[in-house]
Amino acid sequence: MLTSMIRDLKGVNPPFIAEGSKHSYWLYPFTIDQYHLKVTPEKFAKALSAEGIPCSHGYIQKPLYLYPVLKEKITYGASHCPFDCPFYGKKLEYREGDCPNAERVLREILTLPINEFYGEPDVSDMARAIRKVATYYASR
Repeated sequence: MLTSMIRDLKGVNPPFIAEGSKHSYWLYPFTIDQYHLKVTPEKFAKALSAEGIPCSHGYIQKPLYLYPVLKEKITYGASHCPFDCPFYGKKLEYREGDCPNAERVLREILTLPINEFYGEPDVSDMARAIRKVATYYASR
């Protein structure tokens, strides 16, 4: 319902669901065209939150492989398996840039909480606020 209400809004990109797929809607993810709207995703999220619609920027902030547990190889105690495991046969390294698309999406994505208890008025409020914020920034 929310996607259908904002689909036509220039500068706002609702989630794309590939044919034959279903979205779990754990959260409602979307991105913005920051050049058209002249705003960063972070500022857009803050403005939407100020409108009473909680919005987060970045989801988990960075890919899991850049968190210390993997980047600094602090798993499995002193064994360092699978990183330095002699049974694996090669050394594993995780570096920024390994998954550039995932890293870009995490910098750009915005998420709204959503669940099966949201009714039509809730979704309409979300769409209204997204339209308001997008229209404001597009006109600047």
